[in-house]
Amino acid sequence: MRKTFISLALSALLATTTFATQADLTYYWICFESDESGSGPKDTVLKTCGGKNIATVTNHYAKRIRVEGTGKLNDGRVLNIGGCDCGNSFSCFEEIDQHKYPYGIGPQDNPIFPYSSVAENDFPIGTTLYVQKLDGLTLPGTGGQKHNGCVSVDDRGYGFGSNHIDFFVAKEKYYENIDNILKITKADYQRKNCQVLHYNFGATHHNAEEQVVEEFLN
Repeated sequence: MRKTFISLALSALLATTTFATQADLTYYWICFESDESGSGPKDTVLKTCGGKNIATVTNHYAKRIRVEGTGKLNDGRVLNIGGCDCGNSFSCFEEIDQHKYPYGIGPQDNPIFPYSSVAENDFPIGTTLYVQKLDGLTLPGTGGQKHNGCVSVDDRGYGFGSNHIDFFVAKEKYYENIDNILKITKADYQRKNCQVLHYNFGATHHNAEEQVVEEFLN
């Protein structure tokens, strides 16, 4: 009876966990207009594919959002590349629901979240992965919260193939901070039934700790 119990427990564990694999590790982010102060006059109009004006921004910011594909304006609106080719123009954007998708939208109309989401091509959307190198990492912009190592496959990488994890860090300056700490281009990961936390940007240290506790309780 005891052997049967152990066998069933082991089967359940193997069903939710795969052994560690090494993948390329990169980072991606969206463009915040608030980070573009001093980059020139606001003289470039972002438009929809149909030519409707959305916002007037600096030319530097317009070029950046065209490259990154997603941006957050000073007024809180979130823009994404629409269903047309930008070419050399800026008439290729669409406004998405900033409340439902505050940091962008995934391939199945799912939201993506800083430090919780990764772009990855080998597993179904919604799969959870454990990345050991992220466990315990202090996350910039969160008031001192630490990562628990668990991430969700919420996006796809269109510039790379398999065995590659692209970690969503929201802002380029946060990538620079984390890259300076970790100093790695590869990381071991495993498919695992773990709990993905949603980290609190702009939080004080006290509020950040409260949110982590609430995530675990829920």
